[in-house]
Amino acid sequence: MPTGLSRVALRILAVLTCLLLVFIGVGLALPRSVEVSRSIDVAAPPEAVFPYLDDLETWTEWTLWGDVESRIEGSSRGTGATRVWDDPNIGSGRLTLTRVEPMRSVAYRAEVDGGLTFIGTLELHSRESGASVTWTESVAWGLNPLMGWTGLTLEGAQGRQLEQSLARLAALFETG
Repeated sequence: MPTGLSRVALRILAVLTCLLLVFIGVGLALPRSVEVSRSIDVAAPPEAVFPYLDDLETWTEWTLWGDVESRIEGSSRGTGATRVWDDPNIGSGRLTLTRVEPMRSVAYRAEVDGGLTFIGTLELHSRESGASVTWTESVAWGLNPLMGWTGLTLEGAQGRQLEQSLARLAALFETG
């Protein structure tokens, strides 16, 4: 027969087990993917903007890649262009341009530590005052309850990164 102390320990263990099961259950019920999309108007024609989209070397000028230790493998431009990173702050991975439609869009795949794969597109549209760039990025993590919880904040965090990068892109074309 359990003593008073061991009964308390068993109750605490039972409560912790129930909390863990609830945490896992809710995590499994949360969305298994997230898609983020942001747009900006740029005061330049599509012909001037597109070279910044399809060349991973120029991404360092307007995306957060300028702050990441990385290198280009092979050509920096066009389908197949790849940037590889192994940064002490963000981990390692690789980003590859998977489809380039000149003056229209750039698609990519970014594989990061932990098995996550981000699929993204940068779409370019002509506007009367220049160009509009829409950046869409999605990631799915399947039945990972921990990522389900992480996904609750991912849309906001990823959205801020896309907004910051697009603002930097637009700033490249601002005239003083």
